[in-house]
Amino acid sequence: MRINQLEVMREVISGPARGMSLVLHLDTAIPPHIQHVIMSQQEVQEAPHLTFHMALNYTLWPLDSTVLHVVIFLRHRPDLLRSLCRHWTPRYLLLLSLAQSQNLSILGENVLSNVEKLALIAGERQGRSRLYTMSPFSSTTPHFLGYWKPRQYTHWDTLFIDRFEHFAGYTFHIANWLVDAPFLYVSNSSDKNPEGVSLVMLQTLSSPLNFTYTLMKWDDENHSWLDILRMIEKKEKNFTLNNYYLTFDRARTLEASVPCWDDGYGVFLLKPQPLPKWMNIHRPFSFFVWVTVCFSLVAAVLITILQEQVEGRTGPTGVVAAWLFVQQTMLNQSLPQVPHRSSQRIFLTIWFLCCLVLSAAYTCNLVAILTSPIYPQRLQTLQQFVDSPYRLTALDNKGYVQNMLVTSEMPLFRTLRNKLDLAVTRQETMDKVVNGSHGFALGIRHGRFLMDNRFKVGDWYMVRETLYPAYTSWYFPKHTPWKKSFNRYIRRIGEAGLTDHWFKVEEAKIKKRFRTSEEKVEMPSCEKTVVPLAFRHLEGAFYVLGLSWVSASIVLVLELVVHLIWRH
Repeated sequence: MRINQLEVMREVISGPARGMSLVLHLDTAIPPHIQHVIMSQQEVQEAPHLTFHMALNYTLWPLDSTVLHVVIFLRHRPDLLRSLCRHWTPRYLLLLSLAQSQNLSILGENVLSNVEKLALIAGERQGRSRLYTMSPFSSTTPHFLGYWKPRQYTHWDTLFIDRFEHFAGYTFHIANWLVDAPFLYVSNSSDKNPEGVSLVMLQTLSSPLNFTYTLMKWDDENHSWLDILRMIEKKEKNFTLNNYYLTFDRARTLEASVPCWDDGYGVFLLKPQPLPKWMNIHRPFSFFVWVTVCFSLVAAVLITILQEQVEGRTGPTGVVAAWLFVQQTMLNQSLPQVPHRSSQRIFLTIWFLCCLVLSAAYTCNLVAILTSPIYPQRLQTLQQFVDSPYRLTALDNKGYVQNMLVTSEMPLFRTLRNKLDLAVTRQETMDKVVNGSHGFALGIRHGRFLMDNRFKVGDWYMVRETLYPAYTSWYFPKHTPWKKSFNRYIRRIGEAGLTDHWFKVEEAKIKKRFRTSEEKVEMPSCEKTVVPLAFRHLEGAFYVLGLSWVSASIVLVLELVVHLIWRH
């Protein structure tokens, strides 16, 4: 029967396990001639492999979970099996029994519950080999897959079936924090039931995967994000549900699911206050256009003086007289007389057309923008934020953004670290933002919820360059074999666009709930979306009117002075 089992091993290596690297774990109780037969098989020699005796100290060997581990044994040694699983953490494990009688108790070892793919090949007295596996969540007894037939088990998935296709009503214990809207939070209603996009996704997965769950009741800000991750690392809970980002540090100690949605950290700022209304006067034209207009006016004055000197005096001469003569058309004033010289008339015709276009463009643009407030340029990059007088505030919860700014060696982040002011509560951070002295570093989706709904800050914007663009994942304990079942459905949900739909539904629900809330931050001099026209909106028009009266008075005085000089 042992020779028959070795033939089965040869067929497995050349069949469903073809191309896999092997680690052979040999029981020391196997006779030497049988070990020689195992190692001399052509399929074993051709496959990349390592061979160990199960009496060796496994702590001396490196960890590698991507190969197929084949344990060939005569008798069940629980201590050695636990040592193998603890130090190698195998994902794929094939147990090959050479015993005369079937001993299936090895499949009941708790350490095997962390193995993703598991199969046991045991012989019987009739010479046939039976194939078993164990589904940890669905039963406590081995599952008989059938008799070994090389033609039937030709592929990997036929030999190693999915042990975690569903969880048979198992209750998962979730590590969570209920102050993470719109992902997971407690509503203000009397029932205090948890809500959020993460909970909707969890409920959606619970049906096809057949599991239930329990949530923690942490609904205050006195706990740290690290406390939740420590629970997962110590295996006190099964997985997280909050908005945790994918990072290299977390991946070293925890197991992350596929990304649930995209997010990241951004800097939220209060919209700058409008500039004084009198600045509307220069807004119709850009700086380059104003320079061009001034240059054209000077050129026209010089050309007029030159024409008077070359063709003879036909009226008042001098710089002041020429300037008064030229600027009248630019201000839509009529000329008292037209020169008789044809060259002067041609010049004035071209100048009249230019003045008509300039005055019409300025008037139309001025009318269009008189009721529009002027705002300073918004910050677009982190470098602009660093160079600005703003400081940075964040919640002192030992979160990722805080650790990133403290530990990063990038010059930009070191400068931001020097401008960082940590706060104990969100209200404290929001007070700094409302005062206009700080920017708030927070998750983008969660930050939008706080600004729009919880604190009713309508006039805010976010620096376009993010502090840390990232993806959100659920975290599981290290070497969790059933994580792939969650990955499969999370990926399908994302591809179907359900997460985007759930975010829209959740945001609409939150806005409707907070619309009637009395909690509001008073924002002085903030613009409403739709307001009736008031004097402050038309203030620029009166500035223009006053400036026009002053200009007209100056021009009148100059004209009288020039006229008197010319008469004398």
